[in-house]
Amino acid sequence: LEFRRVLFRSVGDTVGVATKDVANGAEGWLKRGVMVKAVTKLTADVVSVGDTLYWDSGNSRLTLTSTSNTRAGLAANAADGSTSTVNVNLI
Repeated sequence: LEFRRVLFRSVGDTVGVATKDVANGAEGWLKRGVMVKAVTKLTADVVSVGDTLYWDSGNSRLTLTSTSNTRAGLAANAADGSTSTVNVNLI
């Protein structure tokens, strides 16, 4: 699947992507178990394939830091400390 625009959302301890627009406060569907390409990450993080990634909703990015963030998925590619995106397999 390819999405032109991906909206990450965390609900409780789950992260998914909204495949269409959902109004703030409205109910909608989240898709999980998919790979999402080129998601913004904390640039300083050095990511290896298979690393657990967490969604930092305050900064709208993935990170290796678990504290105060929601587990999103596993890194599908390596990304060094100068790269601002990573592919993620959502759990």
